[in-house]
Amino acid sequence: MAKCIDATPSGGVLEIPAGTYRMEGDVRIDHPMTLRTAGTGASTEPCLGSVRCAVLRAAPNLHVQNGFLKLGPTSGVVLDHLVLDGNRAARLGG
Repeated sequence: MAKCIDATPSGGVLEIPAGTYRMEGDVRIDHPMTLRTAGTGASTEPCLGSVRCAVLRAAPNLHVQNGFLKLGPTSGVVLDHLVLDGNRAARLGG
């Protein structure tokens, strides 16, 4: 995902398909952009309803401080129709 984020131009939109993505390290966003689930741009329905969203789930062995999503020195970052799942139940043993 890092390469896709880096390739998204400032002010651009990166749409990822609905599904679950295993986060094995930090996800860093350091420029203005929108990250959202594909096909949800015009939707006002929440992810918990009838809309399928992308789920970014921490891997059970992920060890990072302050979460896996890091926003750099920027503004204008929009996260839309995404679920950020720290996977707490699977990571408590770590």
